[in-house]
Amino acid sequence: MKEDYIESQFVTYEIASAFKELGFDECCLAVYFKDKFQLIKGFNINNVDLHVANKMDAILAPLWSQIIDWLDSEFGLLIVVVHDKKFGYQWKIITNKNKVVYNCAVTYQRLCDAREIAILKAIELTKQQNKI
Repeated sequence: MKEDYIESQFVTYEIASAFKELGFDECCLAVYFKDKFQLIKGFNINNVDLHVANKMDAILAPLWSQIIDWLDSEFGLLIVVVHDKKFGYQWKIITNKNKVVYNCAVTYQRLCDAREIAILKAIELTKQQNKI
Protein backbone atom coordinates (compact mmCIF):
# COMPACT_ATOMS: atom_id res chain seq x y z
CA MET A 1 0.00 0.00 0.00
CA LYS A 2 2.81 2.41 0.86
CA GLU A 3 4.44 1.85 -2.55
CA ASP A 4 1.16 2.59 -4.34
CA TYR A 5 0.91 5.92 -2.52
CA ILE A 6 4.49 6.81 -3.37
CA GLU A 7 4.02 5.92 -7.03
CA SER A 8 0.83 8.01 -7.20
CA GLN A 9 2.91 11.12 -6.43
CA PHE A 10 4.67 10.73 -9.80
CA VAL A 11 3.23 11.27 -13.27
CA THR A 12 1.98 8.30 -15.25
CA TYR A 13 4.12 6.52 -17.83
CA GLU A 14 2.03 8.09 -20.63
CA ILE A 15 2.68 11.60 -19.34
CA ALA A 16 6.37 10.94 -18.60
CA SER A 17 6.82 9.70 -22.20
CA ALA A 18 5.14 12.81 -23.61
CA PHE A 19 7.35 15.09 -21.52
CA LYS A 20 10.48 13.26 -22.66
CA GLU A 21 9.36 14.10 -26.20
CA LEU A 22 8.92 17.76 -25.16
CA GLY A 23 12.50 17.86 -23.84
CA PHE A 24 11.99 17.39 -20.11
CA ASP A 25 15.35 16.46 -18.54
CA GLU A 26 15.30 17.71 -14.96
CA CYS A 27 16.45 15.74 -11.95
CA CYS A 28 13.91 13.16 -10.79
CA LEU A 29 13.64 10.70 -7.94
CA ALA A 30 12.16 7.94 -10.12
CA VAL A 31 12.20 6.55 -13.64
CA TYR A 32 10.24 4.15 -15.81
CA PHE A 33 12.26 1.28 -17.25
CA LYS A 34 10.20 -0.15 -20.10
CA ASP A 35 7.05 1.29 -18.47
CA LYS A 36 7.82 -0.19 -15.02
CA PHE A 37 8.05 2.42 -12.25
CA GLN A 38 11.26 2.42 -10.20
CA LEU A 39 12.40 4.77 -7.45
CA ILE A 40 16.02 5.82 -7.57
CA LYS A 41 17.09 4.90 -4.04
CA GLY A 42 20.05 6.17 -2.09
CA PHE A 43 20.98 9.20 -4.17
CA ASN A 44 19.61 12.09 -6.16
CA ILE A 45 19.97 11.91 -9.89
CA ASN A 46 22.49 14.40 -11.28
CA ASN A 47 23.01 15.33 -14.93
CA VAL A 48 25.48 12.50 -15.57
CA ASP A 49 22.97 9.98 -14.27
CA LEU A 50 20.25 11.50 -16.46
CA HIS A 51 22.32 10.74 -19.54
CA VAL A 52 22.97 7.19 -18.34
CA ALA A 53 19.24 6.72 -17.71
CA ASN A 54 18.42 8.01 -21.19
CA LYS A 55 20.91 5.61 -22.78
CA MET A 56 19.25 2.76 -20.91
CA ASP A 57 15.87 3.71 -22.43
CA ALA A 58 14.64 4.93 -19.06
CA ILE A 59 12.04 7.63 -18.98
CA LEU A 60 12.26 10.16 -16.17
CA ALA A 61 9.29 10.08 -13.80
CA PRO A 62 8.77 13.56 -12.35
CA LEU A 63 6.42 14.48 -9.53
CA TRP A 64 3.08 16.03 -10.54
CA SER A 65 4.10 19.37 -9.06
CA GLN A 66 7.43 19.25 -10.91
CA ILE A 67 5.65 18.90 -14.26
CA ILE A 68 3.24 21.74 -13.47
CA ASP A 69 6.21 23.99 -12.57
CA TRP A 70 8.09 22.92 -15.71
CA LEU A 71 5.15 23.72 -17.98
CA ASP A 72 5.02 27.19 -16.45
CA SER A 73 8.76 27.89 -16.72
CA GLU A 74 9.32 26.34 -20.18
CA PHE A 75 6.09 27.15 -22.01
CA GLY A 76 4.37 29.84 -19.93
CA LEU A 77 1.39 27.57 -19.23
CA LEU A 78 0.05 27.63 -15.70
CA ILE A 79 -2.34 24.89 -14.61
CA VAL A 80 -4.77 25.96 -11.92
CA VAL A 81 -6.99 23.41 -10.19
CA VAL A 82 -9.86 24.85 -8.19
CA HIS A 83 -11.84 22.94 -5.57
CA ASP A 84 -15.43 23.60 -4.62
CA LYS A 85 -16.75 21.50 -1.72
CA LYS A 86 -20.14 21.21 -3.34
CA PHE A 87 -19.12 20.52 -6.94
CA GLY A 88 -15.58 19.06 -6.87
CA TYR A 89 -12.49 19.97 -8.90
CA GLN A 90 -12.24 22.06 -12.06
CA TRP A 91 -9.15 23.33 -13.81
CA LYS A 92 -7.95 25.90 -16.30
CA ILE A 93 -4.77 26.64 -18.22
CA ILE A 94 -3.52 30.22 -18.20
CA THR A 95 -0.65 31.70 -20.22
CA ASN A 96 2.03 33.85 -18.63
CA LYS A 97 0.13 36.82 -20.11
CA ASN A 98 -2.90 36.00 -17.90
CA LYS A 99 -4.90 34.72 -20.86
CA VAL A 100 -7.07 31.69 -20.16
CA VAL A 101 -6.40 29.31 -23.05
CA TYR A 102 -8.52 26.44 -21.80
CA ASN A 103 -11.21 26.36 -19.13
CA CYS A 104 -12.56 22.97 -18.11
CA ALA A 105 -16.33 22.69 -18.02
CA VAL A 106 -16.26 19.21 -16.45
CA THR A 107 -16.21 18.67 -12.69
CA TYR A 108 -14.06 15.87 -11.27
CA GLN A 109 -14.54 14.31 -7.87
CA ARG A 110 -10.84 13.62 -7.36
CA LEU A 111 -7.89 16.01 -7.54
CA CYS A 112 -5.71 13.42 -9.29
CA ASP A 113 -8.22 13.10 -12.16
CA ALA A 114 -8.53 16.85 -12.70
CA ARG A 115 -4.75 17.35 -12.53
CA GLU A 116 -4.02 14.52 -14.99
CA ILE A 117 -6.59 15.69 -17.55
CA ALA A 118 -5.30 19.27 -17.29
CA ILE A 119 -1.72 18.14 -17.89
CA LEU A 120 -2.77 16.02 -20.88
CA LYS A 121 -4.53 19.07 -22.33
CA ALA A 122 -1.41 21.20 -21.71
CA ILE A 123 0.68 18.60 -23.58
CA GLU A 124 -1.73 18.81 -26.50
CA LEU A 125 -1.58 22.63 -26.51
CA THR A 126 2.23 22.59 -26.29
CA LYS A 127 2.57 20.16 -29.18
CA GLN A 128 0.24 22.30 -31.30
CA GLN A 129 2.23 25.40 -30.37
CA ASN A 130 5.59 23.78 -31.19
CA LYS A 131 4.29 21.55 -34.01
CA ILE A 132 5.97 18.47 -32.51
